[in-house]
Amino acid sequence: MAGLVIVEVTAIATMCSAIRAATINHDDPDIAIRSSVEKYTGGGVLAQILEFEARVWMFTFLGHRIDPSQYHGSKHFSYHLKAGAKTTALGFIFIILFKLPIVHLLLHFIWSPMAANIISFLTLFGLLFLVAEYRSMGRRPISLNNDYLIVRFGLFNQKNICLSDIHSITQSSGYVPRSKAVKRFNFSGNPNILIELNRQVGQVRRIYIGVDQPAELISAVINAKNNLEVPLSSTD
Repeated sequence: MAGLVIVEVTAIATMCSAIRAATINHDDPDIAIRSSVEKYTGGGVLAQILEFEARVWMFTFLGHRIDPSQYHGSKHFSYHLKAGAKTTALGFIFIILFKLPIVHLLLHFIWSPMAANIISFLTLFGLLFLVAEYRSMGRRPISLNNDYLIVRFGLFNQKNICLSDIHSITQSSGYVPRSKAVKRFNFSGNPNILIELNRQVGQVRRIYIGVDQPAELISAVINAKNNLEVPLSSTD
């Protein structure tokens, strides 16, 4: 518990510093958070954890101050409307809020007050994450620049896909099973974009993404790829 408190306090301090920098300089919020975290850790796995935690606090309390245009990239694409993803997240938030006091009272009288308090605390912590995720959906976009497709999905750390590593980008519609060779970025329904890589990155060879504008994103990636003078295949 003490370790959790230390991590959260550090994350809050990082969030405050990052928001201040992003607000003053109109920086990419992710870059502002990363710069602040590196002052504490210098990088590594701990830095990635703190970046995620800082982002949770940022979107929970200051999400309204973040605009998608602040993020790095020449073109931005959203994913919060696909298959009612944001509405579904809001529904889960209301379900948890409704069940929390009922479950707390049942545990308090049937099991023990201590167990009720611990479980309620953990539930509230999970609710905090879900609220932050909900607020980030419409504000933290997938972006494209001259060299990379920058995949930001909810609160999790971004993934940069080098355009030169993309073999093909096509529309997808079916169910995608879990696999070590597959990376999925999708909230609700089935993903609608498949990216095939030229080479295996780690264990991943295929990346599936669910977005609101699949045709527009595919066209933008193809155009950016063609500007690099590297052929790219696409099918509708």
